[in-house]
Formats: sequence, structure tokens, C-alpha cells
Amino acid sequence: MNIHDISTIKSQIDWNQIEEKLNHYLFFSDNISQINSMAKSTNDIHSRLEGTNHLLSLVEKDSINDLYDQFHFFDEDFNKDFSLTKINKNGVLSLVELNTLILFPELYIKSFQFIDSNFPQFGLNTFNQFKNKFKSSILDRFRSFVSPSGEINFHNHPEIRPLYLKKMEAETLIRSLLNKFLSNPENANIIQFNTIDIINDRYVLPLKSDTYTKTHGQIISRSETGQTFFIEPKQIKDLNLLRLDLTLEIERILNKIERDYSTLLQSFTSELSQIIDFFLYFDLNLARSRFALELNLVRPEINDDMSFDLNGAFHPLIENAIPNDISLSSSCNGIIISGPNTGGKTATLKLLALTQLFLKHGLYIPCRSGSISIYTNIYFFGNDNQNLKSGLSSFAAEVVNYKYLLQTLGETNLILIDEIFNSTSSEEASSLAMSLFKKIKNISHSHIIISSHHQTLKTLLHQDSNYLSAHVGFNIESNTPTYRLHFGSPGASQALQIFHKMTHLDPNFVDIYNDSIHLQDNKVIHYEKLLSSLAQKENELSKQINEQNEINKQLKNQKDSMDGILKLKIEEEIIQFKSKISKLHKKAENTLTAAKSGEIKKVKYIDKNFHEINAEITKLQAPKKDDTPLYENLSTPTSYNLGEMYFSINLKKSVTLKKLVKNNKYGLVSIGAITMQVPLSSLKIANFKGNPSSTSNTQFNFMVEKTRDVSFEYDCRGMRLEEFIDTVEKAIGDLMQELLPYITIIHGHGNGILKNWLRSYIRKNKDIEIIPTQSGNDGETQIKIK
Repeated sequence: MNIHDISTIKSQIDWNQIEEKLNHYLFFSDNISQINSMAKSTNDIHSRLEGTNHLLSLVEKDSINDLYDQFHFFDEDFNKDFSLTKINKNGVLSLVELNTLILFPELYIKSFQFIDSNFPQFGLNTFNQFKNKFKSSILDRFRSFVSPSGEINFHNHPEIRPLYLKKMEAETLIRSLLNKFLSNPENANIIQFNTIDIINDRYVLPLKSDTYTKTHGQIISRSETGQTFFIEPKQIKDLNLLRLDLTLEIERILNKIERDYSTLLQSFTSELSQIIDFFLYFDLNLARSRFALELNLVRPEINDDMSFDLNGAFHPLIENAIPNDISLSSSCNGIIISGPNTGGKTATLKLLALTQLFLKHGLYIPCRSGSISIYTNIYFFGNDNQNLKSGLSSFAAEVVNYKYLLQTLGETNLILIDEIFNSTSSEEASSLAMSLFKKIKNISHSHIIISSHHQTLKTLLHQDSNYLSAHVGFNIESNTPTYRLHFGSPGASQALQIFHKMTHLDPNFVDIYNDSIHLQDNKVIHYEKLLSSLAQKENELSKQINEQNEINKQLKNQKDSMDGILKLKIEEEIIQFKSKISKLHKKAENTLTAAKSGEIKKVKYIDKNFHEINAEITKLQAPKKDDTPLYENLSTPTSYNLGEMYFSINLKKSVTLKKLVKNNKYGLVSIGAITMQVPLSSLKIANFKGNPSSTSNTQFNFMVEKTRDVSFEYDCRGMRLEEFIDTVEKAIGDLMQELLPYITIIHGHGNGILKNWLRSYIRKNKDIEIIPTQSGNDGETQIKIK
């Protein structure tokens, strides 16, 4: 039947499960009908595919997830037409409806930069004007007492606040009096339940009906059994009335607020419509893109020559489905698929039907890559069409279906038939099928793809150059299908072999199998034996290929294993090295702290400690590999040009020369955002290939020219900014040359210009970072290399 028109046929090919998976990714129920509808034109298909492609290119960005995370504030059942039509007709939205509607422009304003950059078709031309007007007239005031989740804060509304406080005060007093009543031992025998209820907006108590007297108060309600009266005690009657009056007054004000905001929104309906359209579009295409990611679908190439070429096609609902290559040119009439039951013939036909439906819904398709045409009609005929209610046998029902087919053929058609004429004899079925195919081709431009066990039909179509012959594989040794589709030859049904394999241990079935062999026509037996022999040879070849692939896989795994062991050893050494560095850093920090606090008073003891630390650092340095430094052959420039790149022997990095200083003996160089001084003679022409500093597996030992005394700590309080910058850059230079494990810059407390410049400088540079201090001293900053 035509899949476009008949939902029961869609059910046969499991389309309902596809829709369920697809709808799962939608947020707005308003989009369900659209995502499940077929495209109206080829342009519509291209538009949907492009929308999916666009979202897939953004799906890994944090902005996408941040935007989608805000959707939880929305009402899933929000209906755009209902809400906008209601306010345009002077209707009044409830606070819940108002909050949902206001959330759209609120989130749009927050995300405008992202939306305008990635979805320019939804960018408002007058965004700033709209934002300012909407925020001042609606959003800011509305959010002052209604949260994005819809919770109303009565305390924040000037008119409601005093009424709400009086109401809360009345309720507190009511509960106090009722709790006093419940806790009174004299009332224990008349109380049915020790609870306080609210019925008809009045506070009440549940009393036993057989103990009730008028002195207890007015009866507000009764239980269904009549055993409990809910009474309003006399002492709270006036308080209940006061509370009710306050509630009504609050509701009156809320009704006025709802009317006012509904009226205000009328002037924004055009912008609201465009904004809501964006979120619906975003939700729709994000659902399609996530659906494509889950099922590993790809964007198809659409052609106009009525053909398809699917590489690695798979059934999207079968877990770990075997991929197959399926191609059919425009010059070919169709394909016949044969082979054993449960081998994948029906699954292949369903796959082809689903692929067309995916395409017609503007979805990516289930394959690794694919070129495909859009057929006017898609027909799918299952293998059991019996209709007992209409008095039709399976064969008669199938004939009725083919009458319908011939009457409804379109300009181009994809016709999928599972087990054609399976309910009648093989010879008759084959002749009828061939005649039907001839008729279809005479009156339409169609592709016919069928599955069949009929030997005559398999032979006739295999000999016809207008048809492709294919079969699903079967492993005779294991008695299991391979689910591989092989083109170029028909396949054996394997019915006798499968029957014998399943029953040979049962003596009751031995005679049945032997008799069936003798009763079969010799030609059929020879034909099936030939196909079975071909299948066996095919299995042997596949087995050899798989064994070779397994050997290659094992060799690769061995290599990966060795790489993994080497990586683990390197990581272990790095961890040990970091641990030693961390201990030295802690020791240096403790020495400095002790010196500051006065615990170490003599300078020689401080020097002694730092000498020990430096000795430990020297031990950690890499030994010389040989007497010839790696960069010995680097040339010294005849002149130095500002702005050019050089290689710094001291820093072991490529640097940019910024300025010549100190009588042109030193250069001010930069690495990223860091600027520092180095001897001009240490700058070389970088005439090697690659960046030597990135060669992490090679160890080097460089003689660093010490141009001045280095220090762990710099007291910069009272410095001018220029002097401070110069000091910091020199200190950072020492740090980058690995002369020190860390440095401390003392700049003073507060938010002074020195501290602000330093923190900004560190944030901009990816090579250094701040060391958090346990003392919490905000007047100094400790810095280390990352």
C-alpha cells in the first residue's frame, strides 16, 4: 500500500517507533505535528536538512546547551496561536500564561548575541529599541514580583504587600487558636483527626458527628460517611471572614494586573510572534539534529535521476545492525532478494521504505553516506494480506492490493513487495509476478524491489539484465544468517538444511526429512544444491577475510598496548617530578614565611635554606646529553629588527622582539602577553624546522646568563605604575627562565591600580597563574608557571 496514505502500512515498517524516538527530543508539543509531517516540496526537504546541518554544527557549543537549559521554565504545552490571538482580541491571560509568554522575549534578549550571530533570519531589526521598551514597560516590573518559574512574591508588590501581611497575620492567629483547641485534653473525645483543614476557603476542624453540638461552631462540610463534621469554631469565625476579604481583595488586584499586562503585550505581538517562531524553530531542528546523532544518521545527497546509492545502510531500530551497500541505477528496473528466512530480506525492504520516509520528513538517513532520489509514491506490501472480515484469502487480498497499486501509480514509484505471491504455487507465482512487473514498467517509471523464495522467479530475474539479483548470507556451519546482502547471484532458501539441523536428533523427524528429499523435483534439488554450494564457498571466503582482519586487529592492539605502557611510565615519572617540585615550593614558601614572621632572624640561615633548595632543583635538572648543545648551529643575527621572531636560548622559546634597552645590550621580548628582558646576544635566528620547545621527549641543559640578582619577593608598594610594570616584567622573566619556582609581588591591599593591573596581566597570560595562599593575605600575589 502507499505509505503516504495508509497509517497501518507505516506501522508495518515500524514508523510509529521512529516517531516516538523523534518526538522524545522535542520540548514544545506544538512542534509534534510539524516534525511528524512530510515535507510539502523538494525545497522544504532541503530547508529541513539544512536546518539540521546548522544545528549539528553548533550542538557542541556551550551556548546551545545554555540556551536549551533555560527551556525548563517554559510550559511544554504552550500554544502560540492561542496566546497571541487571546491578547489581540482583548482577552486576559492568567499570571501563569503571562509568565510563559514573557519568558520568550526575556530569554531572547539574554541570548540575542548568540541568536543574531547564528540565526540572523530571526534577528530583530529594531532589537535595541524593542529591548529597552519591553524591559521598562513590562519585564522589569513583572519580574519584581513574579519569578521565571512562575512563583509570585507578594512581598514585592506595593499594593498586595500590606494585604498579604495582614492575611498572613490572620492565618497565624487562626492556626494558633485551632492548635490550642486540638491540644486541650477536654476536646480529645470530640476530635476525629488531629489536623487542621481548609474547606471553601475557611479554616475548619474535623469533629466526630455523634459528639457535635452547636456550641462547637458552624458546620461547613460533612464526610461521605457522615461520621465527621468539619466545623468552623466560633472563636475564629471573624478571623476567617477577614482572611476571606483579604484574599478577595488580593485576587481583585491580581485580576487588574493580569488585564494591564495583557493590554501592554498587545503592542509587542509582532515581535513576540517572530521571537516565538525562533524558539519553535530552534526546538524543532535541535530535535532533528539530536535524533541524527543518536541513530548515527547522515545528510543525503539528493539526485534527480531516480536512483539511489546507499553506502553502509542499516536498519535504524536494530541494535548493532549489519551495514550493507545497496545501489540501484535509473536504467535498472529493480532488485530481487532471495535467501533463507530470518536472513534480513524483510529488514532490507523496511530499511529502504524507512529511508524514503526519513527523506520525505526532512530527516537525515540511516547509512554512512548516500545519494538518493525522491520518489513520488512509496508502496510497501507485506507478506500476509489475509482479510477474514472481507472474506479474502491471502492470495485474493494480495490481488486486491495490486489492483490498487496499478490504479494509484504516480510519476515515479518505489514498490517494495515482501514474499510476492507467497501463498500460491511457485510456477504460477513466478509467471504472475513477471507479468505484473512488465505491466508496471509499461505504465510508469518505477523501481520494483521484492523478496522471494520462488526458484523460477529467482532464475528468470537473475537472467534478466534489467534486474539485479541479490541474496542474504547464511553460515551453514553455525546454521545462522550473516545479515550481509550479496549482489550478483540468488541465494538458497536453506529450508531443508535448517529443518534437518533443528530436528536430526529427534528420531520422529528423520523420515520426514528423508522423504522430503525424495519428493522434491530433481531440478529444484540440483538448483538449491548449487546455490547452497555457492553460499558455503562464500562463507569460507568471508571466514578467511575475517581471520585476516582479526590478525591485523591483534597487531594493532599490541602496538596500542605498548604505546599505553610507555605513556603510563611517562605519566608516573611526571607525577613523581611534580611531587618533588611541590615539596620544594612548600619548603621555599615556609622559609619565606618564617623569615617574615621573625622565626629566622639571621640572613645567613635564610641563604642556607635557599641554597639547599637550589641544590635540590639542580638535581632535578636534566643532564647533558652530549657536549654539543642542540642549538649550537643557530645563527646570530647581524642586526635585530623590532617586531620579528627570534629564538631565545635563555627561555628556550620563540619570542617577539619589542624594544632595545640598556644601550642596546638587552632586548624587551614578549611571549604571548608576557614581556621580559633578555640579553640581546641570547637571541638567535630560528632556522630549524618546528618548535624545539615543544620537543618534550628530548632533554637539554642550557647555561642561563644571570644578568642580575634574582629575588623571590618584590615589595612594590608606593611605586608608580611604569616602575611597577618594569619590575613585574623582569620578575616574570626570571620565572620564565626557571631561575625561581615562584615569585611574590607585594602590591598592598584594596583595589589599587597596581593590584588591578597585575591581576589583569595574569588573567590574559596562559603561561602563568596565581598560587592561592593559605594565609589569605590579599596584599600580595604569588605567581608560578602553569
